[in-house]
Amino acid sequence: PEHARAAAMSAAAALNWVCNAAVGLGFPAMSSALGSLVFLPFAAVLLLWLLFTARFTPETRGRSVDEIQVEFRRLAALGSRKPARAEGDGVPLASIRQPQG
Repeated sequence: PEHARAAAMSAAAALNWVCNAAVGLGFPAMSSALGSLVFLPFAAVLLLWLLFTARFTPETRGRSVDEIQVEFRRLAALGSRKPARAEGDGVPLASIRQPQG
């Protein structure tokens, strides 16, 4: 809902600053320990986060906040983790597997 947006944005901004501070404070020690490989831990975290996002977050492009809330309520009721993709979700129909039989 709209009334929670300001609080959520404030929390997101605060978390962003905390994470930036952690990276800034930890980078010199990591740089001295890992040398030229210092960016590998960051790349690994980004890769893991990309895989997590692709697997567990639904597509919300072109949907209103109300539509997204309805979808999450439906998913919570079903106990599902990711909604089934429907025609028009940006996924080519040829890539959707059809049941065998």
